Amino acid sequence: MDSQLAKKIIIDVQISGWSCLIPASGLLYLYQVTHYASFLWGLALVVLYAAYVLATSKLDKW
Repeated sequence: MDSQLAKKIIIDVQISGWSCLIPASGLLYLYQVTHYASFLWGLALVVLYAAYVLATSKLDKW
């Protein structure tokens, strides 16, 4: 794969990973307002997915 294209893909994947934290902050706010446990489950799922994407952003599978 072209080096420039590989760098662009890595940057795009990292931006996607960090962008996952925007809905996570919304879920945290909703939990603070309502105290519904389902928002915590959603928050955990989004944060785990973001961590996975950021941890694997430099692998060739992307």
